[in-house]
Amino acid sequence: MNYLNNQIYFSLVETLAKFAEDKEELDIRLRTELSLSGGACGVKSEANPNYLAALDQAIKLLDECDNLEQFRQKLMSIK
Repeated sequence: MNYLNNQIYFSLVETLAKFAEDKEELDIRLRTELSLSGGACGVKSEANPNYLAALDQAIKLLDECDNLEQFRQKLMSIK
């Protein structure tokens, strides 16, 4: 299931991508959000598991891209 199809999760990732200056910065922002939301270190969290899955999918999509612009283009193709 592609959790980035959810408009709320998509908008969050899109906003993070807009503010990032490069691929590395976006990677840090996404991983920080995932970590703070309880998606890392085995921390039990109240975060929606679909939200955590959307962040994870965004990180995987970013890993497939050579740069931030390519990520933005792939993200827009999901929309």
